[in-house]
Amino acid sequence: MDNLRGVIGVAAALLLLAGCSGTHNSATPAASAPLGKDDQKSAYLQFAQCMRKNGQPNFPDPIQDANGDWGFPVSAGKPVAPAACEAAYRQMRAVNQNIAEQAAHVDITKLRDFAKCMRDHGLSDWPDPTSDGLFPLPGRYAPPDGNRLIEAPLRSCPHDGINIQLPRYADRK
Repeated sequence: MDNLRGVIGVAAALLLLAGCSGTHNSATPAASAPLGKDDQKSAYLQFAQCMRKNGQPNFPDPIQDANGDWGFPVSAGKPVAPAACEAAYRQMRAVNQNIAEQAAHVDITKLRDFAKCMRDHGLSDWPDPTSDGLFPLPGRYAPPDGNRLIEAPLRSCPHDGINIQLPRYADRK
């Protein structure tokens, strides 16, 4: 049962990442190179330090959430940056945008390979991804039966970074 829950969790999480495609804005300094969680932490720390130096001595340090993203505690409210901290605020936003764009990038070739693998492992009607990286799944993949159908193929097919969202309801034909 725990294994099935794990597969359901993986399946529910999978299609969301495959659903978007990002573009980079060359006018944004952070867009020129991929940025990661360390860059995000650094940008948030710089902003917090600036806020403390410029009239908000009790402004908190950033914290990391369960997804590994950095941000400020809810108790900080929505920070209003003084003019002296505007550059740090813009850098923090640019890093967040760059990380979001990296996560949203769709590798259609990888998704097609995944679809072929799923078909090769017994799901003959598993569709190819759409141009935006979604898998328009037939209703037979709706829970609870859909979870059982994809469990074994998911163990066999590499799916890191691929999101699969099962249909909520079976087709009503």
